[in-house]
Amino acid sequence: MLHDADTLERRLERERPDLIVLDLMMPGVDGLTALRKLRASGDNIPVIMLTARADDVDRIVGLELGAGDYLGKPFNPRKLLARVQAVLRRRRTIPSVAPEQREPFSFGRFRLDFQSRTLHQDETPLTLSGSEFALLKIFVNHPMRTLTRERLLELLYGP
Repeated sequence: MLHDADTLERRLERERPDLIVLDLMMPGVDGLTALRKLRASGDNIPVIMLTARADDVDRIVGLELGAGDYLGKPFNPRKLLARVQAVLRRRRTIPSVAPEQREPFSFGRFRLDFQSRTLHQDETPLTLSGSEFALLKIFVNHPMRTLTRERLLELLYGP
């Protein structure tokens, strides 16, 4: 559990959660501002907003900013769990139609292009299967880390 937006931002530099449950009324930066900043950075991690406010305007703004769902306080923990599962299920069933907006990654004589999903050795394109590209992308996103087989499978296929 993180208590403010600054801590969330620092944690996201190190870890990539499957989902964020974000309270609207956090100390310092409020949840809507944190969500706006997250989306402005291009991050599309699913977010469920929590609020004690009954105002529909906050709910509408949260959804317009990209929250996957909204839950008012007090709430039943089972209801939160059901909403988390629903958001994650929708996330897995909706294919990404937009190409990844990221600069190509170079290592040695190779260049991995995220937009075209290709690998080049010098200027020669190499054929990659979808799984091979996905694995390369995982390794690029987790540099200098040992990843267990279980973690690789989770990153490839979800929990």
